[in-house]
Amino acid sequence: MSEPYLSIIATSRNDDHGGSMLQRMQAFVEGLCGQAERWGLDAELILVEWNPPSDRPPLAEALTWPKERGRLSIRIITVPFEAHMALVHGDKMGLYQMIAKNVGARRSKGKFLLFTNVDILFNDELIQNLVRENLAPKVLYRIDRTDVRNEIPLGQGIATMLAWAKCHQLRHNRPASTIRVHPDGKPKWEKVIDPRIGPLFGFSECHEEQGIVSYLQPMARFQVYETQPTLVVELEPLVLDITGSLPLDFCDDSGNLLHRILLGGREKHFIPFGLAARSRVHLKVRDGSLPPGARDWLVLRIHAFHLEEKPVATAAPKAVLLGKGWHQIEKEPGKPFFRWAEKECWLAAPPGSVVELNVAPGPSLQGAPGLLCVHQNEECLGSFRLESRRKIRIRVPQTKEPWVALRLAFAGRLVPFTADPEKRVMAMRADELKQVSFGFMTRIGSLLGRFWHELIRPILKRTLFRLPKAEGGALPSTGEKDLDAVLGFPKGDGDKGKTDHWHTNGCGDFTLLSRDDFFQLGGYWEFDGFSMHIDSLLLYEAAAKGMTECVFEEPQAIYHIEHQPGSGFTPEASSVMYERIRRKGLPYIKDRELEQIQNDIHNGVGQRNRSDWGLLNHKLNDQKI
Repeated sequence: MSEPYLSIIATSRNDDHGGSMLQRMQAFVEGLCGQAERWGLDAELILVEWNPPSDRPPLAEALTWPKERGRLSIRIITVPFEAHMALVHGDKMGLYQMIAKNVGARRSKGKFLLFTNVDILFNDELIQNLVRENLAPKVLYRIDRTDVRNEIPLGQGIATMLAWAKCHQLRHNRPASTIRVHPDGKPKWEKVIDPRIGPLFGFSECHEEQGIVSYLQPMARFQVYETQPTLVVELEPLVLDITGSLPLDFCDDSGNLLHRILLGGREKHFIPFGLAARSRVHLKVRDGSLPPGARDWLVLRIHAFHLEEKPVATAAPKAVLLGKGWHQIEKEPGKPFFRWAEKECWLAAPPGSVVELNVAPGPSLQGAPGLLCVHQNEECLGSFRLESRRKIRIRVPQTKEPWVALRLAFAGRLVPFTADPEKRVMAMRADELKQVSFGFMTRIGSLLGRFWHELIRPILKRTLFRLPKAEGGALPSTGEKDLDAVLGFPKGDGDKGKTDHWHTNGCGDFTLLSRDDFFQLGGYWEFDGFSMHIDSLLLYEAAAKGMTECVFEEPQAIYHIEHQPGSGFTPEASSVMYERIRRKGLPYIKDRELEQIQNDIHNGVGQRNRSDWGLLNHKLNDQKI
């Protein structure tokens, strides 16, 4: 018998994961067999049964296998309990999805490999395309995924299931975003996120009493579909006890800062940069601005995220920012949030303001008093004795710049010891750094200074020296572009890693490439933890190795039968899934780590499997159905 043209690889086990698993899997099997019979698909289905439960029948007995299947052959490869428990987290996970797919790939016979899942229906147009056998090497094929309700009718044939799926749609998983749709597939746009903006990741939607509410993680990406001058956002921080304001950076794909906003409440911000069509923007909260682990939280509530035709100037923010020398927020049992500071640290504050800090000596002082000196450039604005907890106030000089850099330096005897290698000199209460008003005359002086620098002085300069009026003005001279320098951070080179715009959304349900190419990529990364993002890494590897991407377009489609909320990723229940992972103590790749791994892959230092990936050296039961 000749080798099949296509190997279709999926994995499962009879433990009802995701709810109604056998019903969803039965639909997958009936649909694929029916289409192979009708259209003459030359393929094999390899089902990897991973760690089958001992108290339930195996899948070969639990499922009904249609006899009419054309040229489709079916094999079940079983990974036993002993092989599963050899992995570190085998006692916490029932199934290693990506390692199981590697197992199937290692034992496949087809020229091309299609990696999918057991709750997927392929429509006839897609199967007809695969029957033509016109796939090419060095190409990775993808397709949009449509999520449908899980009351799929069984026993009535693939035509009935596909007709039902078309009328019971939930979401479309497109290259740049996941959107909710009406049952007939028409988009159901949310008011807070503009249809011309496609969230890539970091945007989440959750069910609350008031309905669907949109949130933003502290690291996210979005894409715009049309060229527009102004992005308008209205965001509300949800993490309490944040020192000063929360800085949110808007960067391009190369890591260059486009704009920065400071979130201290629910305010509308106008982001005055032009975007080319289909350009991507990265949203980032600086490291240390949030408590440990907060990068996985939903920390910003979205009230508005849309585009406007006319750019609108934004006023200078009123906030206090922490710069170099400060550690991340920490918390000890029974105590408020606080930060440690090193021997030299930086603040940035608006001119003419007064900054109040609640500070205490740190362990590196070992009980000896120290002297805290505050400098603006080379001028000392004040010195404060630091021997017990106290509040200090710093008057910020009035200047023409929107930010004033303040350098806090400690003078005194430091006692380094093993338990304090980072020299924690001062502790600051994280809920008591604020900008305060300091008397009527101070406010009058601040207003007069701003009136002189922002209005009178520019008019005099243009009149006396005939200088042309500056255009744009979205970013002031010492504003967002130079704020890192104000805060004492060294100028970086940005993120030079390649970020290809590949269709990673839902790629675990449909990734198709030649067997030779998959082996050259080294298989899916066999990460010993939850499989979040592992499927995307294969696409990054393919891009780095020079492969091209082909996305099958409509009317070709695949339908994903909905699982229980939280059993896998869905926008509405992502928090349930992450809470389940944390409760089990499972490691997983976070969004920020994904970006770093992607850059590593581009630089040739990505993750690598051992040579025996896919349990190559294990003799596994291979059963024909």
